[in-house]
Amino acid sequence: MTMPETKECPFCAETIKYNAIICRYCQQKLPVANKEGTFPDQQPLEPNENKQPATKLDISLPSIQSTFQKFLQEEIRKDNHTLMKAGILLPV
Repeated sequence: MTMPETKECPFCAETIKYNAIICRYCQQKLPVANKEGTFPDQQPLEPNENKQPATKLDISLPSIQSTFQKFLQEEIRKDNHTLMKAGILLPV
């Protein structure tokens, strides 16, 4: 009997490699297979109680839009400069 190439993650039900020890999708540590190649029932890991709670970011939508707009303007300026140096775009 040959070993299968893939198996289903018991936590998220994604298809993963048979020899995987951590699911690449949900990052859960997988239970070890018994002699029959089956996995015992196991509940997902509880969150680590020692982790700090996520902090709220104080960023407003207008500040993101302004930053992105400045970024785009700079990228366009660089592209236009490159095109002018290559003789493809004429200065206005």
